[in-house]
Amino acid sequence: MRYFLGILGVIVGMLLVWKTYALAQIFGSIPWAERNLGSGSTYVVIKLIGLVFVVLSLMYLFGIVDILVFPFRGVFGGLVPR
Repeated sequence: MRYFLGILGVIVGMLLVWKTYALAQIFGSIPWAERNLGSGSTYVVIKLIGLVFVVLSLMYLFGIVDILVFPFRGVFGGLVPR
C-alpha cells in the first residue's frame, strides 16, 4: 500500500506543478496569495504545494517519514503505527 500511495502522491504533485495554469483557471485565484505576495503568486503557491506534495510522497515511499516520526512515538502513544 505504501508504494501505491507514494506513487499516486508523486503523480498528483507532478500534475499540480505541470498543469498550474489550468488549475488556476478552473478554481480561480488564491486571494491571500495575490494580496500578500503580489500579482501572479497564485501560480507560485500552486507549484510550491505540488513540489511539497512530491517531496513528502517520496519521503513516504522510501520510508523516511518513519525515521522522522520515530522520536515522537512516545509522545503520541498509539497514534503512530509501529
